[in-house]
Amino acid sequence: MATIRDVAKKAGVSISTVSRALNGHDVISEETKQQVLEAAKALNYSMRPRGRHSQKAGKKTILVLTMSPVTQITNGICDAARELGYDTMITITQPNQANEYVKYVDERLVSGIVLLNMRLLPEISESLLSKCPIVQCNEYQYFPKANLVTIDNNEATRDITNHLIETGKRKLAFISPQYIYDYRIKFAIDREYGFRRALEENGIEVNPDFIIRTSFETGSGSIDEYVSKINAIVTELLSQPAEKRPDGIVCTSDVIAACCINVASRMGIRIPEELAVTAFDNTITCLLTCPYITSIEQPYYEMGYESAKLLISVIDEKPKVSKQVLLSHRIVKRGSSIKSR
Repeated sequence: MATIRDVAKKAGVSISTVSRALNGHDVISEETKQQVLEAAKALNYSMRPRGRHSQKAGKKTILVLTMSPVTQITNGICDAARELGYDTMITITQPNQANEYVKYVDERLVSGIVLLNMRLLPEISESLLSKCPIVQCNEYQYFPKANLVTIDNNEATRDITNHLIETGKRKLAFISPQYIYDYRIKFAIDREYGFRRALEENGIEVNPDFIIRTSFETGSGSIDEYVSKINAIVTELLSQPAEKRPDGIVCTSDVIAACCINVASRMGIRIPEELAVTAFDNTITCLLTCPYITSIEQPYYEMGYESAKLLISVIDEKPKVSKQVLLSHRIVKRGSSIKSR
C-alpha cells in the first residue's frame, strides 16, 4: 500500500507539501497541488479523513502529551497515524500533571504515547513505561526502553558555529535557555556542547563570559517579560568596548536571535559586519527582523511523522530493544550572518 512518503517521492516534493496539498491548504500553488494529486492518483493513495473514529477503542488510538505543541509536528503525527489506522489524541499538560493520563492507559483507551517536547517526573515515566510503549519526539530525557525521534542538536550547533567561523568570526558567544519547569533542557546541553566542540576544533578559546544560560519558566510570565530579560542580557554583553565584545552570537532560539539583532541595531552595531547572529528553528520570527536571521531548520513534519510510525511499529511488533531516529537538519543562511551581495 502506498504511503505519503511514496507520493512525495513521485511528485518530487516534501512530505509536508503533500500533506498540505491533500488537505487543501491555500499556501500550496495550484501547479504543485495538481502535481501531488496526480501522483496520489497514480499510486492509488488517499488520506483518511481527520476525526475518523476507531472501530476498536483502546487498540487504535495513540496519545500525544505535550507542553508546547508544534503544528507541523502534530500534523505529521496525525497523518502517519491515520495512514496506519490509528486515531490521535493530543493533550496539552505539564510534567507534574501527566500522571492524570496514566488512567488512559489503564483503561485501554490508548495503546501508546508520544511525548512531544515533554519531560516527565521519574515516577510517572516509570509507571507509563511499564504499561505501554513511549516515543519521545524532539526534546527528550534519559530513561530505559524509551524510543526517540529528534535531530542531532550537538552536530547542528557545531555546524552553525562553524558557519560563523568560516565567515571570519572568532569572538563567539552562546545564548540559550536552560530550564523549563525546573527541568534542565536536554537540547540546551547538547547545543552548548556542539558550540564548544566547534571552537575547540578551530583552536578558538571559549570565553566563559560569553556562555550565557537563561532561565525561562513556561507559563510563569509574559513574553514581554522574557524579551525584556533577554534584551537586558544582550545589552550588557554588547556594551563592552568593540575589541572585547563578541563578533558573533550563536542563539538556540529565533526569539533570542531577534532580541540580539534589535538590541545591536539600537546600539548602532552593524549586522553582520560587526556582529553576526544565528538562531535555531527557522520560524517566521526569522523574517521579522532586518536583516533576516540565519537559522537551523528542523524537519518538524517528518519528526512527527516518524514518531508516530515508530510508536505504532513498537505497538504492533513489540521489539525488545528501543530505537533512536536522528533526522537531518539544514542551515538556512540569511543576512544576519552573511553580507548581502
